[in-house]
Amino acid sequence: LGILYEELSANYLAFASNEAPALPPAPSFQTFAADQFEAAAKQDSSREMAYWRETVGSTPVLELPTDFTRPKEPRFKGALHWFRISDEVTAELIRVSRKNNASLYMTLLAAFEVLLQRYSRQNEFVIGTPFSQRDFPDAERMIGYMINMLALRADCGGNPNFEDLLQRVRKASLTAYEHQSIPFNRIVEELRLNREPGQNPLCQVVFQYLPNGLSKLELPGAKTEAITIDTGTAKFDLTLTFATEGAHLIAEIEYNTDLFAQPTIERLAKNFGVLLTAIAKDPTSRISDLPILSAEEKAVILSEWNNTRAQYPDSATMAQLFEEQAAKNPDATALVNENGSLTYRELNLRANLLAHRLIQFGIKPGTPVGVCIERSFDLVISLIAILKAGGAYVPFDAKYPAERLAHMFKDSKVSVLLTDDQSRDLGGDLVSKINLREQLNDTGNTTLKNPSVAATPETLAYIMYTSGSTGEPKGVAVPNRAVIRLVKNTNFAALSKDEIFLLFAPVSFDASTLELWGPLLNGATLAIYPPVFESLEQFERVLNLHKVTTLWLTAGLFNYIIDHNASALRGVRQLLVGGDVLSVEHVKKTLATLPKTELINGYGPTENTTFTCCYKIPKNLTGERTVPIGRPISNTTVYILDEHLNPVPIGVAGELLTGGDGLALEYWNQPELTAQKFVQNPFADKSGERLYRTGDLARYLADGTIEFLGRLDNQVKIRGFRIELGEIEAALNKQRNVQNAVVIARREADGVNSLAAYVVPAFGSQVDVQAVRNELARALPGYMIPTYITSIDKLPLNANGKVDRAALPAPTAPQSAEDIAAPANAIEEQIAQIWKNILNLPKLSVTDNFFELGGHSLLATRVISRVNQTFSTNLSIAALFQTPTIRTLADRIASGNDAVIPIGNRTTSTGDSALLGRLDEMSDAEVDALLQNMLPGQ
Repeated sequence: LGILYEELSANYLAFASNEAPALPPAPSFQTFAADQFEAAAKQDSSREMAYWRETVGSTPVLELPTDFTRPKEPRFKGALHWFRISDEVTAELIRVSRKNNASLYMTLLAAFEVLLQRYSRQNEFVIGTPFSQRDFPDAERMIGYMINMLALRADCGGNPNFEDLLQRVRKASLTAYEHQSIPFNRIVEELRLNREPGQNPLCQVVFQYLPNGLSKLELPGAKTEAITIDTGTAKFDLTLTFATEGAHLIAEIEYNTDLFAQPTIERLAKNFGVLLTAIAKDPTSRISDLPILSAEEKAVILSEWNNTRAQYPDSATMAQLFEEQAAKNPDATALVNENGSLTYRELNLRANLLAHRLIQFGIKPGTPVGVCIERSFDLVISLIAILKAGGAYVPFDAKYPAERLAHMFKDSKVSVLLTDDQSRDLGGDLVSKINLREQLNDTGNTTLKNPSVAATPETLAYIMYTSGSTGEPKGVAVPNRAVIRLVKNTNFAALSKDEIFLLFAPVSFDASTLELWGPLLNGATLAIYPPVFESLEQFERVLNLHKVTTLWLTAGLFNYIIDHNASALRGVRQLLVGGDVLSVEHVKKTLATLPKTELINGYGPTENTTFTCCYKIPKNLTGERTVPIGRPISNTTVYILDEHLNPVPIGVAGELLTGGDGLALEYWNQPELTAQKFVQNPFADKSGERLYRTGDLARYLADGTIEFLGRLDNQVKIRGFRIELGEIEAALNKQRNVQNAVVIARREADGVNSLAAYVVPAFGSQVDVQAVRNELARALPGYMIPTYITSIDKLPLNANGKVDRAALPAPTAPQSAEDIAAPANAIEEQIAQIWKNILNLPKLSVTDNFFELGGHSLLATRVISRVNQTFSTNLSIAALFQTPTIRTLADRIASGNDAVIPIGNRTTSTGDSALLGRLDEMSDAEVDALLQNMLPGQ
């Protein structure tokens, strides 16, 4: 339209009137532009370029939330949306401008910056604004496109009030105009920006203001009319144009339809209208306090989508609900494994026997009781007995490093530890140990009646330790009420007495909360997986033997099963998957392969008791770039808020905070951390209600489902385990030759996260990567040991002096320190190729240890599966622990000894045959935590 205006003006003046003076001869536009550019190039422009380099050179790219994935190649498809600002608001905005010695253009630009900041969560970004570059002599009468793009740096940092921000915008605009002589394309070239084919360089959003619109064009003897033409194109992601029309403002948004859907732009326009009204009302408000949600959108987000209240037995305890099931259906099967079963009556009587023993030991409501028992009937009896006595169970994993266990014992202050023969040496002198077998076999002087204790729904039920950012694990204290809210009268799955659940997760992993109490508090059957995992074939056999109908899997294990043996799940009616982002590809494969299985994506932190949101995945899932985490489950609330705890618009990313009856009580013995993470609910109807800050980034989709976007901090999920990267970094920084360290999560080709550590050696020293790995293994569980450990001279920093994680180099693939030993025969060659493909290594030695190269339990399962296919063998995963190098594994295959050798019958260099007896478990929590004990020399 600007070009059209210039051409009409010049042509009319030159040719429409015989009385018009003759125009002086002028060069062509191309010649003129070339001459002017050459003249400008000869000028000393170092000062101007230095300004642009300093102002916008390191400014982050604006990342607006989009509806669709950005195409690799730009297609410039677009559409238009118009909206209007009322006369009253327009008048107030003019008043605000005059008061602050600013133009209306600057005020509208400042408001637009606030909107973009709220949408992007970025305080700094660049906005383009076009201007006419006709400041050369005789340029005013030239015909042609002489528009340049000015890159304006937005700075919303420090949460200023709007008038202060307006002064920043005023200064930035005036200063930018002083340095307008440098063409935009030259700035882009000089800054050497990363060029993405589908993205405009430097600025992706454009703002312009036409004070007179196009309706004021007056030419003698001619009538003009402004006509808006929708060309169906968009040159930028968004272009916002304001124009004055009478006493009000009209606005046009040109948007890229490859990125944005029409409803999204309509909401953005409404949000901007609300924001401008708030600015007009009180321009002294801090920008975080300026509302952008309409009353209708706010009501939907805060109330309608959080209307999850449902009736459930909120006045009972877990022990009471279990006893109700035992009284109602005493002969129903409660527990089953490969060796037999227990009815609800039998389970209740055995738990009563142990509960009375615990009471005699001084266990009272809320008393922590340690449990270290492998997956078995005895484990379930112990947990029920602890709850019956009013106590809270604290799971200990005998396979954790001694340092971590020592911290957990000290922090939890357990006075009693229930053990089996495998774990009787745990705890030292800190606790009184009760051997479960001895107690259950001694029935003298003990009543079998249900104990009567003064427990309530708020009584502590368990303490579960998770990774901590300070370098030490933290205990999450969960009450009875939270577990009951999860499994009674809930809406995310059918938890009736007709279900058969599988106890597959370790009790130290909060997935076990659903697996245990989902069936036992609803009168269903709990099938217990054997303590030792041997193969996927065994997994399938257990599912079929017990006719399991409801199963929970971590995302990593789910992906692996779907890739290698999806038919193992054909009898499962409800498959719940979580612990990490689901792969869309694997979900679609599941829907096609298992049409009778309902697939449910479950999301939730331990602090909100296993599940916060769930999404029943529709059978016709198509085209999604991610799988949503759904909506809050019954008696749960979810809010997506900005850093100032304001609700964000639909489609905009924010931190997910959750509340309701599933909230944990606290972080055990950490009141400061509790106060930091469990905050008052600003939207509650009554005082005292709290919200937990998950640290997860999410957004509402238009239909009310929630999309998980990642983490705000350094916490990640690795094969279902929640890991604070800070804990690993703290362990690395404690090592003698390490000056500094940073850890990141990498997405591998198979969609599974892995950990990559970067260490900077102390001055004058070198880092022995294998020594670093060995030290980590003594302090951290196996699943927290990085797959990659790379030594670098220094950590890359961004303009703010912080570690630029995106600029870290590709990690160094794990490699043996010894010379490469090449395969000596065909068997070694084939195994080597399998290892290279699975470990993604270009080269390796036949003497390398699989686990020192970054292998873990799931990868070990893949190796054995492919080895068995290649050589027609029948090896179990135990074989890789017994023969962890290519050479030793090849020798075993060549010997023809394909039988599965019980690993407990072999002896390691340390003679710990009891430990080896459990090494062929695949579950990450049960196997990965042992890997550090498998490395030579440890």
